[in-house]
Amino acid sequence: DLNKIEKEIQNRFGLISDGLFCLFNTQKIRILCASLGIKNIVLDSSFLLKIVFIDKIENFDSIILNTNTYFSSFGFKFNFNKSIKNIFILKAVLSKNINVFSFLNNYLNKLLN
Repeated sequence: DLNKIEKEIQNRFGLISDGLFCLFNTQKIRILCASLGIKNIVLDSSFLLKIVFIDKIENFDSIILNTNTYFSSFGFKFNFNKSIKNIFILKAVLSKNINVFSFLNNYLNKLLN
């Protein structure tokens, strides 16, 4: 539905603003996170990405495999920490010249498939 709304706005008003672009992409990522059991995603100023997976992760081996494949294709190193029962934290340092929305959207979609 978000894609339809985004296209409708573009058709009526032309290019969307940067703020609206960020809003649409943030919402798309939130929807993907909810379906994957991700509590939150944080990207700090040094481009350290933290993704917190919670609750019942049914196929964690698949998540690790897909994460390894995807992050390695960009040359990014990552690690998973299990600091609390049923909570896994993925940590990775990203490149500053990467489109973070696109990177996360593609990664989360890969985990869904």
